[in-house]
Amino acid sequence: MAKVALIYLPTGDGGRKQGVDDYLAAGHSVDDLLTLTTSELKDPPASLAEDQPALPYRATPGGLVWDKPTQNGTMPHRSRTSAPGSSET
Repeated sequence: MAKVALIYLPTGDGGRKQGVDDYLAAGHSVDDLLTLTTSELKDPPASLAEDQPALPYRATPGGLVWDKPTQNGTMPHRSRTSAPGSSET
């Protein structure tokens, strides 16, 4: 069985979001990275939670639908495992 761990990276300079490559390029080591592992899932930041729905997925009689964010609002996309002929798009 796989053991899964999460890593929450600290923000970069000026509070900017950074990826693993940025974190390591800033002089941190892999050991530094591994000290950030946790098994606890954090709640999203309040600003993120206000801008987006809690779950962009919803269950319908025809299957799972992803409400994909676009520049014109959300567009529903049916999962590939949805029932054929479903009225959901």
